[in-house]
Formats: sequence, structure tokens, C-alpha cells
Amino acid sequence: MAIDKTYKIYGFIEDNSKNLKQIKEILELLSVEEIEIINNRLDFFYWDNIYIDLPEFLSAITKHLSPQAKGQIDYIDYEEWKMLRTEIKNGQMKQYPIYIDKALENCILEH
Repeated sequence: MAIDKTYKIYGFIEDNSKNLKQIKEILELLSVEEIEIINNRLDFFYWDNIYIDLPEFLSAITKHLSPQAKGQIDYIDYEEWKMLRTEIKNGQMKQYPIYIDKALENCILEH
């Protein structure tokens, strides 16, 4: 579904290679092009104006996580200026907001 908003989603998941291949297929269906699997780690990055339904996406990948899976997924909505982080630990997901302005302040170098 194309809309006039910009979203960014990126992150990594560490799990067994069979599960990562299944998650990679889900990402490819969403037109995520920057996906890399090295050993037991999948890294991905997506920035475009194609909407990704985050709850639906997370539900789809949850089905392929082992109890040992871990990782992090960040989802940024630039229009709303909001960021949601999803942490994966022991195959379970936990979400919390990240305050973008505060995160950017931490990146500014003082002279």
C-alpha cells in the first residue's frame, strides 16, 4: 500500500539459520532489499514511502522465532516523529518508545 509518508525500519535478529531464511522471505515480500544473513544473524534496513504494518510484520516473524532468538527492530515514522523499538529476547518481543529528539541529542558532538 503506497502512501505519502516516510517510514524507516531496520534491525537484526539472531537465531538458527532455518528460521532466519524464513524471516528473510517475509522481508523480501515487503520489498526490503537490504537484507544480509551472516552465520546466525540477519541484518536488514528499509527506508521508503511504502507503508509496513508493524504489528502484522511482527506477528508474521514471531511464528519463526526459536526460544533462543534475540534481536532488535527499530521503526521510525517521520511524519509523526515517533520511534518504536522492539526487543527480541528468548524468542519473546517487548516494545517501547524511543524519544527521537533525545536520541539525536546524544549524537551531537560538543565542540
